[in-house]
Amino acid sequence: MPGVPRLTPVFEVTALAVLTALTACGGGQSEENGAPANVAARIAVVTTQPFTETIGAIGTVAARTGHVAILSAPAQARVTRVDVAVGAAVSPGTPLVEFDQTTFASGAEAAEAALTSAERAYERTSRLVSEGIAPRKDLEQAAADLAQARANAANARLQARLAVLRSPIAGVVTQVAATLGAMVDPTQPLV
Repeated sequence: MPGVPRLTPVFEVTALAVLTALTACGGGQSEENGAPANVAARIAVVTTQPFTETIGAIGTVAARTGHVAILSAPAQARVTRVDVAVGAAVSPGTPLVEFDQTTFASGAEAAEAALTSAERAYERTSRLVSEGIAPRKDLEQAAADLAQARANAANARLQARLAVLRSPIAGVVTQVAATLGAMVDPTQPLV
């Protein structure tokens, strides 16, 4: 309406609340003697403030990709030491579980010996082929054997380095299934 001052929304809401309270009290009249009723009313300024809302829900919690690691033994071996427990904070490279070194050391030595033998066989066959004594197919076979021996030696060296299971990421250990003295294999999650 023209000429009537407009109240701000905060005061409109407050005024509406007061009017509603008076109406609920009988329009301001006492039912007993018809006299105006005394109603205690308090006016408060409404303000906007942030608040925290907690919601309860049923669901599944899943770790973010790249932020979880499930570790197992690189090969069948016996656990000789467990360095962590559930709840331990770890950083990249922290030792978690150590395996029996003899299994890995003997595998690495055997692979190195096979590599040395394959290198000698390749050199010998190469000399014989260059002199025309051995056929070319023998050299190709020796080259294939040498490549296989190199791959086996590299794999054995890697497994020897993995004889101590280390944390690949920073985080908190949530499960430890490694038991001191137990035989484990690559299909069994340990940490």
